[in-house]
Amino acid sequence: MTAQAVARTGATGAVAASFGVGLVIASGRPELALAALLFCAGLLLVGRPGVVLALLLGTTILVEGDRQGFLASAAQFYVPIAPPFLLSDLVFCLLLVAVLFDVRTRGLEFRTPGRLTLPLVLLGTAVAIGSVTGYLDGAAGSDIVGSVRVLAYLVLLPFAVVNVVRTDDDVRRVVIAAGLFAIFKGAEGTVAWLAGEGRPFGGTTLTYYEPATNALMLAFLLTVAAAALNRAPLHRWVWLGTLPVAAALLLSFRRSFWIAAVLGL
Repeated sequence: MTAQAVARTGATGAVAASFGVGLVIASGRPELALAALLFCAGLLLVGRPGVVLALLLGTTILVEGDRQGFLASAAQFYVPIAPPFLLSDLVFCLLLVAVLFDVRTRGLEFRTPGRLTLPLVLLGTAVAIGSVTGYLDGAAGSDIVGSVRVLAYLVLLPFAVVNVVRTDDDVRRVVIAAGLFAIFKGAEGTVAWLAGEGRPFGGTTLTYYEPATNALMLAFLLTVAAAALNRAPLHRWVWLGTLPVAAALLLSFRRSFWIAAVLGL
């Protein structure tokens, strides 16, 4: 199937789903309308794995799951829509389908994450065995899903990334986007701390309690440090962005990330 055929199929499905949404809304069933709308969006995105990957990673960084943090209302994004599954789980599943669809329709070689492949396969096998063991021992299905969710992302996401980020230009776009996200979150966290907003901690507040943003800011700072040590040229906005990122990471009061920064340097 060519890219034009994929686009036509997606457009046709989108139009059909749009009519379906209208009919469902008219029937007074909003939950079905939402399902039809998600189906419509899925048809449009299944041929664009890069967009789905950006959507998944972008929302993970931008939307904090901390209900005591700054802009705590955004944590509603992580409320189960079909317990115990989250909206992000649907996006993740859509990403996996989009990657396989893209590899198949474009005749691309399916890539594996190099030397990480064997450790990831071993981890996935251990997770599967542990899940079966827990189920046979009477563990609740929701508890198993909750435990497996993070590990499933850890095991499968690298396979998706290497099949989406294929060229040097792709890598460049990802690095630039990651840098912009890190600077934005650094500025947001610093502003929140100055305003006294966020999770309370010992008479002050935390910038970020969730690990995703802290890990991104740590990676940004270590990248800047490596570039500086190697005298690699960096854009002015990178140097300016280093200050709020460093402040936000320091004011997160997450000692594990402080230790990681020291060891990384």
